Amino acid sequence: MPPVPPAGTNEAPLAGSLPASAAAAPDEAGFRPHLAVAGLLFAATAAAVFLSQGDPLLSLLPLVVFGFACVIWLAPLRYIASTLLFLSLALDADTNGVRDRWSYPLEPLRVLFFENLHKVIPIDALKLSLLDLLVLLAVGLVVYRRAADRGVDGHGVRTVSWLRLVLLLSLAGMLGALGWGVARGGVFQQAYWQLRQPIYVPILALLFLASFKDSSDLRFIGGAVVLAALYKSGVCIYFYEAIARQFNYRPPYVTSHTDSVLFSVAVMIGLIAWHEGLELRTRLALLLAMPVILLGIYTNNRRLAWVELGVSVVVAYALTPWTFVKRTLARFAIIGSVFFLAYMVVGWNSTAGFFRPAQMVRSVVDAKVDRSSLDREVENYNLVVTLRTNPLLGLGLGHEYVEFTKGDDISIAFPQYRYIPHNSVLGLVAFGGFLFFTLMWLPVVVGMYLAIRTYRLAPTPLTRAASLTVVTVLIAYELQGWGDMGIQAWSAVFLLGAALAVVGLLAPAVGAWPDRRRVRSPSWRPPSPAAGAAPRAAAEAP
Repeated sequence: MPPVPPAGTNEAPLAGSLPASAAAAPDEAGFRPHLAVAGLLFAATAAAVFLSQGDPLLSLLPLVVFGFACVIWLAPLRYIASTLLFLSLALDADTNGVRDRWSYPLEPLRVLFFENLHKVIPIDALKLSLLDLLVLLAVGLVVYRRAADRGVDGHGVRTVSWLRLVLLLSLAGMLGALGWGVARGGVFQQAYWQLRQPIYVPILALLFLASFKDSSDLRFIGGAVVLAALYKSGVCIYFYEAIARQFNYRPPYVTSHTDSVLFSVAVMIGLIAWHEGLELRTRLALLLAMPVILLGIYTNNRRLAWVELGVSVVVAYALTPWTFVKRTLARFAIIGSVFFLAYMVVGWNSTAGFFRPAQMVRSVVDAKVDRSSLDREVENYNLVVTLRTNPLLGLGLGHEYVEFTKGDDISIAFPQYRYIPHNSVLGLVAFGGFLFFTLMWLPVVVGMYLAIRTYRLAPTPLTRAASLTVVTVLIAYELQGWGDMGIQAWSAVFLLGAALAVVGLLAPAVGAWPDRRRVRSPSWRPPSPAAGAAPRAAAEAP
């Protein structure tokens, strides 16, 4: 019963009030979890000091892990997802081309992030990377916060409802190809390496779908991509100018083959921002960043980056409406095509430095120009013929493609070259057959469809720029996968996962895909179709 007020007073007791003695008593039960955590932390620190024999880094490891866990527990998922995206882009590096002359600045962090933790912490049971651990924690947080409704991440937003089904089908296709291959005698360890990065695409896309919420996240994502590209470009320029030039050394690449995807997407973000008319400070910042990134493309020395950038420009040009700027560019392109054709004819067989762009174009389209291009053609032929042995289901993962025509033996440098071919897209077709490959590649096809449709209906400069950037990410991912093991690259996988999440959120928000579920829409959604039509019409006016 509630306490009775003293006699002679008219005060009513507060609902749910407690006696004074009970209110003054400390809540001992509330302290118990904190005491337990403090005790465990003390015990873990003492054990670390004892086991490491006083090593300061390992002794502080429990405290670092505890602090890190607190940050993840309290931070909104959007910050966690954006941080993971930036770290994956900035730390992903394969410096074999320059490792004998220079050490990558963030090599210890790269090893910690991507390699198995037992290489850093002397515990053999740690057969997973910090990246694996962080993604597992993030997925666990999504499940827990959805179940407990803690409110840390706000309310849910509308997404393309069946995009999750598409991502799950892609995951099922990978697992199906794995089971089919192992059942036919495939090597599970090799199948693991074949799926190590691709299997993260649907997982990351689902994670990002649950993390990103509104237009501010689009800026987080674009900023992470551009900042990572600037950092990688700075690394390339420094090595080329400070180290390679003094030895007159032209490295095959500096940071990574797959930085081509990062660089081309970052440059396209700048071009699209100017075309779509984002706010002036954003355009000016990107204008300053683009020359640095273009120089990074040059110093990283990968011709595929120029191909990805060129194809992205052409596709973006074809998708954008006919504005005054586009008509002007078309006129200049028609006039300049005459001079470009003459340049290509004169420089096709030249070795002069002035005609290097012509030599690069020839190396892309003419397989006989160098040994590497010829080997790629031989590999493509072998993959196609391998597919013919079982067109529906393929070889299955864990198998090598069949070398019907023998190319150069690169097994000394790359023993897995028949498990992981350079043409990783055609490799997926050969190993997965038409059935499993269709399931595995479904998110790329669906993402392209949604991105183009979203761009056509997007009412604001920011949503148009975001959807058109998704198109360029998908183009770069496909070209990198076709040309140079792109689907086995962490940076490309994270970019694809983020792009699929962005278009999955944008499509229903702008009306590109109907979804009648009654949940809150993200802040970029226009209040009504009529309100969104006016900005679009004004933007497309000549």
